[in-house]
Amino acid sequence: MEPIGTYYMNVGGVYYPELPIRHVNFTQGDSDHTSFNNHGYMGIYPFEDYQNYSPYIHTPNDLIGTSVTSFEMSQQYCQMNIACLAEIANPMGETPQVYCNPVRDFDIELPVWKDTSPLWLHWKSPEEGSTGEIERFDVYRDNVVIGAVDWVDSTYVGYWGYEYMDTITVGAEAEYFIMAVYNDGCEAPSQTEIGYGVSAVEESESNVMVYPNPSNGTFNLNLGAGQWNVEVYDITGRKVYENRMDGRSVLDLGKCRKGVYFLKAMGESRGVTAKIMVQ
Repeated sequence: MEPIGTYYMNVGGVYYPELPIRHVNFTQGDSDHTSFNNHGYMGIYPFEDYQNYSPYIHTPNDLIGTSVTSFEMSQQYCQMNIACLAEIANPMGETPQVYCNPVRDFDIELPVWKDTSPLWLHWKSPEEGSTGEIERFDVYRDNVVIGAVDWVDSTYVGYWGYEYMDTITVGAEAEYFIMAVYNDGCEAPSQTEIGYGVSAVEESESNVMVYPNPSNGTFNLNLGAGQWNVEVYDITGRKVYENRMDGRSVLDLGKCRKGVYFLKAMGESRGVTAKIMVQ
């Protein structure tokens, strides 16, 4: 059903840009569109909140006041449907069809950090074949844009692709997805991932040997055998250092300002993180 879903989002981007639309794989049931799907016709259905939907749907109490609680939202859906019909009815095909691909390999890691709960979001560029050129990636948390990452040539993107650091409250959780934004107005959302605010265990840093810590900027690393991709971020999530080095090396942050930094080291089979301090 992806083509008709993409069509719906594209029309929404033109006629109703203020209405957030994204694709969700809803696995807890189905609805009227299923009969169309079962007979070979593409069918989708808009859903206002797939995690907090009315318990009266498909029951005798599926009525206005119990299931239908927002006439404003019903009006928005009607306007979207009319816009879709208007585009389909266009006899001259004056509006070009656009399509675009979402990002690849979107994932969230939970770095170790005792004081806060940072989340490391990373993803890779979409597959080729979209009608437009990629411009940027909007980062969504709970359906709200919290940041954007500009597209750059793949030559300048690291092994893990594009990155974004976010921090949420310990004990909380949030939904994240990445929206690929193209210059022809097409937008393609990634799958949704859940980020958790985890309180790190004190012993977690014992897996990483970084000493002395604090330091005047020179740290000895004892990460283990093999080659490691070492990155260092400041407390705002800005990358200040990156290098490919042996697991037993010297990390030189002498040019960095005094303060707390976040070290992320990725080896061939595992990754380790630690909070370090330059004083």
